[in-house]
Amino acid sequence: MAATASEDIKTSDRPHRLSVCLSVERGGKVLEGGSFLPDAPTEQYWRPTVIANVDPSMAVFAEGTFGPVVPVTGFDSEDQIPSLARSGGYGLSSRSSRQTHTSL
Repeated sequence: MAATASEDIKTSDRPHRLSVCLSVERGGKVLEGGSFLPDAPTEQYWRPTVIANVDPSMAVFAEGTFGPVVPVTGFDSEDQIPSLARSGGYGLSSRSSRQTHTSL
């Protein structure tokens, strides 16, 4: 879990709350987290969140959420990896894997 930067994040639609909601509306699937943690020391804690079925046009992929949010994006060919890595404007982190995960 992680604390958000300020109390107003709890009522505003920025940044990880909005990114998660918009991703789900566009077909993303929350596998874990996706909400504030009700029993945390303060009301500013966001649960670690994993979202599958994310495409590069979604805000959660293309923008920095500054929260514990991990978007999972599929690819058909390893040749797509460099362009996917460059398509986000921030480049704060990325990882690729060749393993097929049928549980997603």
